[in-house]
Amino acid sequence: GSVLDYGASIHNCASARDRGARSPRTPYHSPACRLVYVGSLGPGFQPALDFLFAAAVRAGATPRAVEFHFLGTSYAAAGAGQATTTELARRHGLADRVHEQTQRLPYLDALRVLDEADAVLLLGSDAAGYAPSKIHPVLFAERPTLAIGPSGSVLEQKVAELGGAAFFPSDGGEEASAALSAMLRALGTGTTPEMRPLERENLEARHSAAAVAARLDALFRGLTR
Repeated sequence: GSVLDYGASIHNCASARDRGARSPRTPYHSPACRLVYVGSLGPGFQPALDFLFAAAVRAGATPRAVEFHFLGTSYAAAGAGQATTTELARRHGLADRVHEQTQRLPYLDALRVLDEADAVLLLGSDAAGYAPSKIHPVLFAERPTLAIGPSGSVLEQKVAELGGAAFFPSDGGEEASAALSAMLRALGTGTTPEMRPLERENLEARHSAAAVAARLDALFRGLTR
């Protein structure tokens, strides 16, 4: 069989950045250090969220408070979505630092929010085979990116292939938790975290919208011969 992933366009990222340069910041801007996640959430993401929030508590207070913004987390109609993070944030004592909007965002608005973020979150579900559809747009945004998911997951493999993010295994125990806490402290003190550089040529050659469209074209041509 053939596996075709979701492509992303560098031109869309540039358009979103241009819109941001010509208009006021989005409502999600704040003086805090903002870690932003855009996309759906559900029960399968609880291990990654629990790991993230525990590391945030462990990181302690920083000169710039570290806030977490989860946007477009439900496919339900506007106003009908159920928040995924609220109860877990409350249990960790982070209710004032975790913000969730269930309503979906238009695509270019979502890209602009990522571009304005201090850092971006990529979360994997408890299913190791889950591949976040937003991974390629997130990497094209070229913001500091923290990826959290199970060891051996597709998300970990993607980060290993493309770089541009730091991966933290949600089942990695004490060592992984300490590493993520250190990363959050660095962000909260205004330090740019070190992570493996993005393999941009590889990203464009294999995972851009044009590259995925070319593979689809070849597949369909083969089927119709």
